[in-house]
Amino acid sequence: MKEYKPYKVIIQPYGEKNSPIARDLQALCYMSVKKLKKSLVDFLIKKEYDVEFGNDYIYARCETSKEKEIMLTAHMDTVQNPRGAGVIYVSKCNDKHYLWSPNGIGGDDRCGVLAIKRIIEKGYRPTILFCDKEESGGAGSEEFSEKYAGKIDLNCIIELDRQGSKDLVFYDEDNEEWQKFLVELTGWKKARGSFSDICKLYDLGCASVNLSVGYYHQHTKDEYIILEELENSISITEKIINSVHKKWEHIENRVGFYDENYYFMSGRCNRYWEYSDYEIVYKDKNGNIDTEIMSAYSEKQAMKDAELYYDISKEDIIAVYCLNSEKDDIYELEKR
Repeated sequence: MKEYKPYKVIIQPYGEKNSPIARDLQALCYMSVKKLKKSLVDFLIKKEYDVEFGNDYIYARCETSKEKEIMLTAHMDTVQNPRGAGVIYVSKCNDKHYLWSPNGIGGDDRCGVLAIKRIIEKGYRPTILFCDKEESGGAGSEEFSEKYAGKIDLNCIIELDRQGSKDLVFYDEDNEEWQKFLVELTGWKKARGSFSDICKLYDLGCASVNLSVGYYHQHTKDEYIILEELENSISITEKIINSVHKKWEHIENRVGFYDENYYFMSGRCNRYWEYSDYEIVYKDKNGNIDTEIMSAYSEKQAMKDAELYYDISKEDIIAVYCLNSEKDDIYELEKR
């Protein structure tokens, strides 16, 4: 069996001491999903949780806890190779500290996993759901929902799996009072998203939200994490836990969307959207023709994702081809 060298962590001064959050996050980003699962189970048992295993989830509940009716969730899988980088750096820029690796770091969603661990270490005991296979369609959350729909009573679900800073993503959650409550409580803004595990958990019957946890350019080698933003997300999650004192009902939005110009009727839209592979043909910075393959819901989303993940300007895109369609050329831009 091939042996892997552990990550070498280069820690810059962070406050008066080297950053413990950077070291803890580095350790999580290094773990395989299998190793992470074992580590999380051991951690939860030590914190006096009752732990249950599914095929693709870890469910933990503390029946004596006053926070048990609030569920925190994050996913354990990542698209990055957890042992491929060899080195994780912490760099400082404009008074912020960045965690990154030359081969991609996997902050999506090891940031969420770390945030939940930190909240538990601070003495909170919310109900916990760690899911696997979110990146490939949400098998873990779907498995859990099918087993527990109508069987557990929750006031709300807080997911920690959103890129950036200060975003509140509700997907098909249409409880406007819940949304207003969180916007006013946190000072954060509502944002749009395509899919995450809470989209599979609506049958549990309570309102939900996905919070930013400070990672950027996920699914690419350019991914990085801003540690101060992750710490702020942890503080905001604590604030929500301390402020939720009743059940917030799930109200389903029957209209799906991914931006303000693209609406369609689909029932529980995030469950029925299907990905296709799109070939993006574009001019690179040297004027040469190049291509990238994007997996997306539509050609428009593929273009947006190409700009976000690969820094491909819309003006440089020549054509977009759907590789799963009998008709290859489904979106041709005007010649420029």
